[in-house]
Amino acid sequence: MLRKYWFSVSDAQQLKRFKSRLTDPMRRWKLSPTDLESLTRWEAYSRAKDEMFVHTDLPEARWNVVEAEDKKRARLNMIAHLLDSVPYE
Repeated sequence: MLRKYWFSVSDAQQLKRFKSRLTDPMRRWKLSPTDLESLTRWEAYSRAKDEMFVHTDLPEARWNVVEAEDKKRARLNMIAHLLDSVPYE
């Protein structure tokens, strides 16, 4: 069994998270130079993701897109979906 999840977040929300990391000493460690560079490449990354989906979204292994504006809800929804998709008794 293969389950694939893509956590989708808007560019505005991502920018808000990055700004929070810049100003919060407890979160600053989460921000790398690569993260900052990614802000200038958002559109290119989005196109690359779309192209990846075209080639890797197969009937036997679909991508599950998780709306992730709210991190906690996104994670809980993903876990619930994963557990519902696994047949167990």
